[in-house]
Amino acid sequence: MADAHSRQDQRTGKTVEKNIKKKPALVDKTVCSECGGIYLNGEWIWDRTDDEEAEAYALCPACSKEEEEMLAGQIELKGDFYRTHAEEVERKIRDIENEERELHPLERIVAYDVEDGHAFIATSGIRLAQKIGEGLYRSFKGDLILDYGPDDTKIALRWER
Repeated sequence: MADAHSRQDQRTGKTVEKNIKKKPALVDKTVCSECGGIYLNGEWIWDRTDDEEAEAYALCPACSKEEEEMLAGQIELKGDFYRTHAEEVERKIRDIENEERELHPLERIVAYDVEDGHAFIATSGIRLAQKIGEGLYRSFKGDLILDYGPDDTKIALRWER
């Protein structure tokens, strides 16, 4: 039977342990010391006015994931089309990231590396990785392969054209 720190995987029937770290409760006006986001009314937001003074400092969940290298999205881009249209593809990816980040401040690209005509992108959450993959497919077609982790907290995707 699963306890508070585990759950049963619907696909395999196996018990999956969750790695939960207890963190102190955040107070309103807690500012992320890394990205500058602010915690208000139970959520992290970007709309911080100059007259708000920080009550406390902490890392937001996205910056914590980045620091602990617990990234949820892994994206690989490759193919002849990608190599010859890399700037256009990157512009599309950045547009998707900016649009998504307005609504979901904790979703962000934390690494973007290009080598030998391939791009490797890491995201803080699966939502942004999904949106990038879907956006590339809608805009440029090609082949999109999505592979979710066993507990749906990670995603690896490959887009090729």
